[in-house]
Amino acid sequence: TTTDYEEFGNVIRAIAKISSRVDTLPLLKQALQSGSKTIRLDACNALVEYRGVPGAGDLLSPYLNDPDKDIRQCASQTLAIIGSGQNQTLNQLLLAAENETDPNLFYDEMRSASELGGKAALLPTLIHVLAGNNPKIRAEAAGILSQYVGIDGAVEALIPPVTDEDTDVRTAAATSLQQFGPSASAAVPALETAAGNETDRFAFQAQAEALALIAGPAAAFPYIQKAIQSGNADVRVGAATALEKCKGAPGAIDLLITLVHDGDWRVVGSAIGSIGYYGDEGKKAVPVLISLFGTPDHQVDAAMALGQLGPAAVEAVPALVTMFQSTDEITRQYPIVSLGKIGPAAHAAVPALMEFLNHIPQGNWTQTLLNDTTEALHGITQEDFGTDIQKWNAWWALKMNGW
Repeated sequence: TTTDYEEFGNVIRAIAKISSRVDTLPLLKQALQSGSKTIRLDACNALVEYRGVPGAGDLLSPYLNDPDKDIRQCASQTLAIIGSGQNQTLNQLLLAAENETDPNLFYDEMRSASELGGKAALLPTLIHVLAGNNPKIRAEAAGILSQYVGIDGAVEALIPPVTDEDTDVRTAAATSLQQFGPSASAAVPALETAAGNETDRFAFQAQAEALALIAGPAAAFPYIQKAIQSGNADVRVGAATALEKCKGAPGAIDLLITLVHDGDWRVVGSAIGSIGYYGDEGKKAVPVLISLFGTPDHQVDAAMALGQLGPAAVEAVPALVTMFQSTDEITRQYPIVSLGKIGPAAHAAVPALMEFLNHIPQGNWTQTLLNDTTEALHGITQEDFGTDIQKWNAWWALKMNGW
């Protein structure tokens, strides 16, 4: 009779201790039918402790199809805990998932079912909903399949959604296929078809990256070139981003250098970011990255990309030093961090870093700049004095004359 959920929970637990959990089932059944959502949820949550209690799972099963999504979610999660090994419960969860309209609840139901029966048992349900009419559920199903690497039939299940009419479904399918790597070779023709006709930025990026990871960078590169030449600015942004996966493809770094001069600032930013993944190949792009210093829109991106290149960006050390000496507190942390990532090859930056260490401006960024500067010094010198300026100065007094 209570409408107070705390009192309800206390009473249920008290009866269970005095008598048994079985004796509380009629009360929980009544509570699940209550007009109070709070009481219903409390009854559902109370059943988490009823694993192995006969009838507990049967009590919850009808609520997998409850009109209230919170009740459905609670029922699926609780059943996964108390219904382990029960085929009936697994089938009920899968049936509920096939009829689910909320993508978040669909994910919860599939996760609960996976805990009961394993991933392979769920594949027919995923295939079924991928052929359904709800694009949000299709996208969620395609995303779930990223966790099915090594499960027979998972790659084949992802091939149809690669060319789905819905953008989110196409993106999710291609993104999931990336996780399979070369074992997803059967999906290459579908990915090539999709990439050759794509008009969405994120879908194209996912498709091109999937091709690169499955069939190699050279397989993706022609589709990226075609996208770059298209008049679709959004797809060109996705193509520039996808180039980060094309290291080793002939002409890839040259295309990125060209894109740094693109008229769309988004394409430029994506190209700069991709250059950072090219390591020694990226050395060719160092001059063009340096040329961006002083441009408000891209100088930070350029500094970060140079740091990602590591020792290959040694040519940029003088420019990075000039940048951190002449910019504001927020901006200067990026060239400082990049100098540390270049490592011992940035030997020539140590005097300027030591000078800066002893004159860090006081303000909101003081601690950040102290941390970044000492970490950069550690990366270059391999010495480690933490953020202790006195110890760094003592070390520098011994080294500076012969530096």
